[in-house]
Amino acid sequence: MLFNPRRINKSNNAVHQNGDTKQPGSHQRPGAESINSQKPNAAPPAGFPQRLFWALALLAAYHTHQNLITSAFTTILPRTTTPLHTQATYIRRLPTAIATVTLPETALRALTVIDFVLSTYIVDNLFHTAFSLLSIDILRLDTPGEWPPLFGSIRHTTSVRNFWAKFWHRLVAPTFTSVAGFVLGILRIKSRSVAGRILMVCVVFGLSGVAHGMTTWAVGMRCGWWEDVWWFGMQVLAMQVEEVAGRVGGVIGAGKMMRAWPGLSRVVGHIWTWGFMFWSLPKMMFRKMECGVR
Repeated sequence: MLFNPRRINKSNNAVHQNGDTKQPGSHQRPGAESINSQKPNAAPPAGFPQRLFWALALLAAYHTHQNLITSAFTTILPRTTTPLHTQATYIRRLPTAIATVTLPETALRALTVIDFVLSTYIVDNLFHTAFSLLSIDILRLDTPGEWPPLFGSIRHTTSVRNFWAKFWHRLVAPTFTSVAGFVLGILRIKSRSVAGRILMVCVVFGLSGVAHGMTTWAVGMRCGWWEDVWWFGMQVLAMQVEEVAGRVGGVIGAGKMMRAWPGLSRVVGHIWTWGFMFWSLPKMMFRKMECGVR
């Protein structure tokens, strides 16, 4: 199944970024977190009252978020002076035309990131909780342990890799990782090699980009689908930048400083991750917003 949240975090589903299935007692190179190795942030609600309360809280959060985000967008959008697709470029405009990069435009970019993360978190969790109520409490087909949380903790977003491996939902990662492993097998590329690890991530995020682009096209959008593919491809580039930066930092001794000051390391990591989202997400979302779909 493409969407198979009930099998998230199961031992037989812990496929690592290098394409191998994690075995008891096995170890990974530090920093090489799997894109499919997220651990639950907390135990699932133990009883029906807790699950029902969580579902109602998510429903209230959804309506509150929709009202607030709609109000914010309708307040900020009229204050931007150029079409949205021209605002997709941000950093390149700063050195030569900083006066054209306005505060409302900057606020709109930040709001776009907040909306993307919060709306996905709330909606996916709402459906996940509703179906868990159906499966556990009404049909009595499953146990609470078969419905672990979809998302990890946002405090783990200290890198783009960790954003996907430790925070974001795991709905499609197992399927795409299996496909990537199949591709590596056909090409006879060792999964633990440098080429294998890079190709694994490229296939997983490439498939994710294509799937999101096809969804955009399927709902009637004839613009914005390519930006989906581009954005997921940029995640691969960002993770490779992190890999190179980590290796260079190890050579020049920056790694020792970061280990000596873990708080500083986390702050720098969060700034990098959310700065990357601030730069890249509007490039995908602004085009869709112009087409009438957020």
